[in-house]
Amino acid sequence: MPSDFGPIADKWSRRPARSHVVCGVDLARRRNASCLFLFAAVVSAAVLTSRYRLEHPDDHPYGHPTSIGKQAYAVSFKKAVAGQTTLSSEPVDDVEDYAAGDNTWDSVDNSGDWESDDDWLAPTKPVGWDPLYRNTAPLTEITIKSCVLPPGFYDLCAPTSSKKEDALRGKWVRVDRDLNRRVGIYYLYLYERRLLPNSQAAVITDVKLLTHSPTADDLSAGGMWTELSDSIRTGVWPRMPAMFLHYKVTEQSDVRAARKASTDGSAGALEPITEFDVVYGGDEVQPLYGYEIVPTYITGGPDDKEAAKLDATDNKGRVGSRLAVRRAPVALPATPVLRFTPEGKFNILQVADLHFSVGPGACRNVDPERESECKKVGADKYSLDWLETAIDTTKPDLVVFSGDQLNGQDTSWSSQSGILKWAPTLWSRQIPWTVIFGNHDGELDLSLEDQMTLMKSMPYFVGQAGPSNVDGTGNYVKPIRSADTSNTTLFNLYFLDTHAIAKSLNPWEKGYDWLKASQINWFKGQSSRVKSINRPYQPKAGSTNVKGSAARPSRPKTKPGKKPAKPKPVAEAPKEAVAAPHIEATAPPATAPELSTVDFLGHAEDVSGGADPVNVPPIDALPDDNLNGFADAVAEKLGEPTPAELAAMTADDSDVKKKRQTSDDELNQELGDIGAIGDDAAVPEGLGSEGSLGAAVMPDDGSNVADGPMTDSDVPNEGDNPTSEELESAFGDLFDDAEPTVLPAGPTKAKPMEAKPNAISFLHIPLPEVYDAPIDIGMDGKRLVTGERFEGRGAPKFNSGFFTQALLAQGELVKDASEDSPDEFWEGEFSAPTTGRPEVKVVANGHCHITEDCRRVKGVWMCFGGGGSYSGYGRAGFARRMRVYEVSEYGEKIETYKLLDTKKKIDQMVLAGTGAVGESA
Repeated sequence: MPSDFGPIADKWSRRPARSHVVCGVDLARRRNASCLFLFAAVVSAAVLTSRYRLEHPDDHPYGHPTSIGKQAYAVSFKKAVAGQTTLSSEPVDDVEDYAAGDNTWDSVDNSGDWESDDDWLAPTKPVGWDPLYRNTAPLTEITIKSCVLPPGFYDLCAPTSSKKEDALRGKWVRVDRDLNRRVGIYYLYLYERRLLPNSQAAVITDVKLLTHSPTADDLSAGGMWTELSDSIRTGVWPRMPAMFLHYKVTEQSDVRAARKASTDGSAGALEPITEFDVVYGGDEVQPLYGYEIVPTYITGGPDDKEAAKLDATDNKGRVGSRLAVRRAPVALPATPVLRFTPEGKFNILQVADLHFSVGPGACRNVDPERESECKKVGADKYSLDWLETAIDTTKPDLVVFSGDQLNGQDTSWSSQSGILKWAPTLWSRQIPWTVIFGNHDGELDLSLEDQMTLMKSMPYFVGQAGPSNVDGTGNYVKPIRSADTSNTTLFNLYFLDTHAIAKSLNPWEKGYDWLKASQINWFKGQSSRVKSINRPYQPKAGSTNVKGSAARPSRPKTKPGKKPAKPKPVAEAPKEAVAAPHIEATAPPATAPELSTVDFLGHAEDVSGGADPVNVPPIDALPDDNLNGFADAVAEKLGEPTPAELAAMTADDSDVKKKRQTSDDELNQELGDIGAIGDDAAVPEGLGSEGSLGAAVMPDDGSNVADGPMTDSDVPNEGDNPTSEELESAFGDLFDDAEPTVLPAGPTKAKPMEAKPNAISFLHIPLPEVYDAPIDIGMDGKRLVTGERFEGRGAPKFNSGFFTQALLAQGELVKDASEDSPDEFWEGEFSAPTTGRPEVKVVANGHCHITEDCRRVKGVWMCFGGGGSYSGYGRAGFARRMRVYEVSEYGEKIETYKLLDTKKKIDQMVLAGTGAVGESA
């Protein structure tokens, strides 16, 4: 310090140096040794614990263990007398030599390694754990390790291993499924080592889980069995009896000999294991294709008291887990081509809203007659039995799962387990199947892309993820071709992702998302590439059918083994009966569709008592000068307050507002005031005039969106809705002159045309037009709608224009090339180079479980599948159902009906083609 600072410098120079602070205590000053003692205790405990964990297992293995490194204990068996085995206390020579440090595995002669034609052994792509990857190299070692933190940037669970061990025996790879998931207090993982090139190491050929000392009956003879040092139930809470994993290793020469001795080239029981997987859930959860279940439950089995608490009411209790192994990878059968039969028929079964969980699933809104049966086996298993019944009854050529296959909401925490409940039902019957995703399918551990990848590894799946530059996952087209070798596309199926909940900066604002501009362009582009054919199509005389098409290989085959019990039929509730038919079918259906008089809000009303139906015309049929005062006229006719009177009411009149069934917004919406159109419309980014996709439409403020099922008190009944007589009195003077909806002429037998094939589009969340647009009027003067609705609006608040700019814009007749260029159209032009009726004749929706009606809007039928599962919400008296589409006459005729869980068919009707609803007076 310079002396110029004088006494100040001397003061600071005489100040003692700042002492070190450890654990908040000044050791230099207070000499407190408590922290040192605590530190020493922690270090000592860690060292002692590590030594104990490495040298002595938590639960000592049965038999006489011999250490082979730090991960496992080897127990060798040799035959003494018939039916008995004795434990040998002598370690296996190779293992002892290696444990002692001799590089036995490195010094062996590799000249006699696996034969060149044994491609399953050849080391494949060096990847981490991937149960879908067909890795043919066998496993040589496995172990289990626990840790308190999940593996992430650094794997704390990883077994200790030196670089030398990794080089000689391969690196440990984690089977990335926590054995203690949702059942333990810390993490537990299985690790595996795979055979290296030119290695003579023995390979794993068998696995056992035992809670007792092994006997001859438990462990097969031959080879060497290894018992892992840690219980595979380590960390499970509440605790369970210890269970140890045993695996058997067999010499490579023995495997070769077994293969040569067999007729099919398989080593049978000695076929090496190439991969492990963990399966969560009960018996209804099957393993991945090509895997087999290790029979003993780790958790959730008969010895698990917590599993007994798991019921079908609240899903509380311990969900079980099991191991699955794959031996030689099994090749997938070829992806089937969808074809009509030689007679020109193709049947589609729509399965809507399964809502499956990992556990048994909660039975929701089930009739008393079925409730006890449902709870006994669980809602998911009960729904699976019903699904099998529907498949065996309808014999579909394709099964479409139309969204919300998984329940989400924290009960489907393993997407794979939920999917593997229902997917094996399809591939075991060799039926092509596909999916679209719903709003709950993305709430899980696997993304929609990963779920699609998972399903593509399963037999007979025909779905696709779709182009990456189009919003959503699962935008794709599947053609249905002719049975002959011409492979003519006779029908198309469009599948689109309707997303989930719309993103918003306002956390209190929620609503369903909408189809995006990229999807509109994609649809128009795909449609523009469809080739026109001479319709109605007739196969050429003497044409050769594709091999197998006559036998209809896609028809379900009987599943081997005992079939599960099906739900017992119960008497149909009186409410299920729908009103008298208003459609004259060409052939008597099983149960004729019944007329549903729909009031001005779209609520279906049963008029089976004989009252005359009321024909409510589209808004276009009303005089322009009646639009503004129409709501007042309706209110006056029904004796209710007008919208202006409602607005003037005070807070004391709130009970009057509640009694009124409809709001001003709802009334205007149904009467045609569908929101802002033009420059003042609220347009999301990417739409509007700049996007050349037409004006955006905001039809509804979303105030009546129902997030879940309506309670019985919310469902309209006779006391809430106007009766048919009231509607006739209110609307008769306005609707008597309603004109039928006339569609352009289409191909017929009398007048064939060059036209694009018909199509069906599958969407999970319905379009706004299902609720907002006027319903077409048939040539007989009746509104083209049948079925019931028992819940609120399930469509997006925002209308992106998919109905008008995609479905209606793509007609079945292609214009002359000189008028519009398909290339320009593909770039997103609003005007499509087509005319005539819409190419898409039907839009099939899911999402709304207790809505199952069909209505035609501007020539397009929009139909709901109705809830098909007991695991999803329902309504008392409303039977579970699935919708069937029967396409015949080589794609010209589309017929539909609903199959109830009583095996009763209802509302059978022709939507397009000969005898179509509303086509004749």
